[in-house]
Amino acid sequence: ADTGRALARGMFEQGADIIYHAAGPTGHGVFRAAQEAGRWAIGVDRDQWDEGLDAATGKSVVLTSMLKRVDRAGEDLVAACLEDRFPGGRIVELGLKEDGVGYVYDDHNRSLIPDAVVRRVEEIRRDVIAGKITGDMGAFMGRVKPNKDQNDPGIELTPPSNSGTMTATITPK
Repeated sequence: ADTGRALARGMFEQGADIIYHAAGPTGHGVFRAAQEAGRWAIGVDRDQWDEGLDAATGKSVVLTSMLKRVDRAGEDLVAACLEDRFPGGRIVELGLKEDGVGYVYDDHNRSLIPDAVVRRVEEIRRDVIAGKITGDMGAFMGRVKPNKDQNDPGIELTPPSNSGTMTATITPK
């Protein structure tokens, strides 16, 4: 956690507004740094809203979380076993199309994320499922830049630079 905190502090000091961590337990340090800086973090694997709670304020610094739908994988595996279609010896990938990954959008963050941003994220999700957007999205990092136009969330998928950085512009509510 100390390493995540130190790295996140540096990112916040350089102007980051939101940090998406994919760092396991090190991510707890990202949440602490977000609390100290008054900034946001994005959780990973499951809803981490509760892990970002600040005891002093009762508010969470976790804006949303990327979900690995392990529950979906388990349900699919059990169903395959019961229906004699167990895929033994094969790698089975569950992506957006199979509802194997997703993000948290619920009562905790609904008032924080503008409707236009949700619509754009869902449009991008549909385009990925349809094959209109392809590539190794896991290699991207996001940079958030403020956008004053509340009607256009300005979320753009800019191809990664040589440093592997993808730029996204998101309008805060």
